[in-house]
Amino acid sequence: MDIYLEAITPEKHDCEDFDPKLKQKAVYRWYDSRYSDEAWDIYSKDWEKRILQWHATCQGPLHEAHRLALQETNTETNSDRQLESLPFGMFFLAHPIAAFSLWRVLQSCYSLDRAVCGTTNEVTAWQQLVPFRYLREEEVTLRWHDELQLLRQQVTSGRLSFKRRTWETKLYDIHHGIEMFMKEFAAMRNNFAVNLADMKFASWMIDRIEEDVGKRIAMITEMLKFKDSELAKIQPTESHEDDVNDNSSKFDHGQIIKNRIS
Repeated sequence: MDIYLEAITPEKHDCEDFDPKLKQKAVYRWYDSRYSDEAWDIYSKDWEKRILQWHATCQGPLHEAHRLALQETNTETNSDRQLESLPFGMFFLAHPIAAFSLWRVLQSCYSLDRAVCGTTNEVTAWQQLVPFRYLREEEVTLRWHDELQLLRQQVTSGRLSFKRRTWETKLYDIHHGIEMFMKEFAAMRNNFAVNLADMKFASWMIDRIEEDVGKRIAMITEMLKFKDSELAKIQPTESHEDDVNDNSSKFDHGQIIKNRIS
């Protein structure tokens, strides 16, 4: 593994001989040895398209795209201004194995956005922001606040209005989203420790994600903190009223609120 990784490490790699397939192979080998369920994703058509698009944005030969990416992510890149404006594609071209973990962390964040705010064009557009601007985007924070406030009102209203997307299901989705973020963030920490060793910006990225996503999770904790007297007023829906309840009826959502949110 160490010998193979030398071929794509900035200090060892000859940009003139750069082959983008090395990135996919490196990501696959790393993930296959640790998180096998996720390994094959790098060979999907979507990933092939993404990598080609990221190279195309540099408007030059493949090795020039790689050289530029390395310049953008050199060991001195550790200022807020530089890192906040760093496009994900540039990061992937320079450090594919580490970037794949960051990608999975970002996907878990986008999933939480959908759980909290729903699937709208606005929410989807957030994914077009560069990663570290997205994580600190005020528009996202304000939308989260409004949606969580509305959710709290729905929970404490006393009686459920059963619809296709109930607040019970929404609470479960949020709970599951937090768990997925924690899993992917832990994997990213381990990945960075090996594949971005001695890179100054690695700790900055980890700290920034921990701080910014931590604030969003804290918002959930604070705004969805319920008293026992409030929970006692909740009258559960009947599971036969809609198919969506079939997938969530085995979960005690009131207990999830108590144990995971409050």
